Amino acid sequence: MKKAMLFTNDFASLDNETMRDFYKEFCDENGLTHSEDDYTRFVYDEIDFEWNEFNSNIPNNERAIVTGTLGLWNGTHEINPFECTLGEAVGKCCNSADTIKFEIENDDDDFITVTASHHDGTNRFQIHLPDFKGDWLC
Repeated sequence: MKKAMLFTNDFASLDNETMRDFYKEFCDENGLTHSEDDYTRFVYDEIDFEWNEFNSNIPNNERAIVTGTLGLWNGTHEINPFECTLGEAVGKCCNSADTIKFEIENDDDDFITVTASHHDGTNRFQIHLPDFKGDWLC
């Protein structure tokens, strides 16, 4: 496996032909008319559903170590690595972000890459999972 997206709330990366086909199929199956406003609302509803699904499947008892950088108005700053649970790490990496992406680079990695964009720049984190033995990342 190469890079795999675990979750994103980035509308631009989700607004594609596959999503539009999914929306049209949903409308047709439910006797609804297609509209651009309804399509936008549909995508955001899908994002909310996927976020809730993503969060509900996080093994919160897993130990995580977070490293990374903060992209701020005055430059990029490295964070002090910290240890917490995986659930806490996900929450802290998303804090105050407008768009977020959780990705795995490849099968050999024992970390999740998080890109969290906000009004001042982009934070980039790695959530390391030193003890993880499950299949949640698959």
